[in-house]
Amino acid sequence: MRFTALPNLQVLDLAESFYSAAEILKDNRSNAIPIINLRCHAIELYLKALHLKDTATDFGDGVALLRPTSGRGAGHQLGNSFTNALPEHQKELLSGMPRLNEELALLEGIFRRSRYIYENGDSLPFSTAEHVARYLACRIPQLTPIPVRIDQIASEDRK
Repeated sequence: MRFTALPNLQVLDLAESFYSAAEILKDNRSNAIPIINLRCHAIELYLKALHLKDTATDFGDGVALLRPTSGRGAGHQLGNSFTNALPEHQKELLSGMPRLNEELALLEGIFRRSRYIYENGDSLPFSTAEHVARYLACRIPQLTPIPVRIDQIASEDRK
């Protein structure tokens, strides 16, 4: 039986990279559309870090490679990713941002809505994306890691 911990550190590292990229663009007074997209992508990854477990590829002799499970089946709905998080992490995040679920709902579909904003005139929740991304960037790395069992163990085919 193998265990890993959530938040998933590999996914968390990727989330932090997207968040940092958004902040660099903001500091350089870049166009707001790429910034909100990067922030929302970071938010999605921060939330997925709360539920994407690792898989272990066993190389023998007690050596295994841990990789996050694919997020393909998880979808891109921010609310669903938050709902899939461990209850302890949900409670801790909601204690600092009680309206987090409502804020995430405002950010649903940003990628689709921002692609053709010039055609449909929609306004985008720029300040919500900034606020939520900053909150998750600060709080998720501070969450207590919780051990979870890894259910998938694959043997490496070494032909």
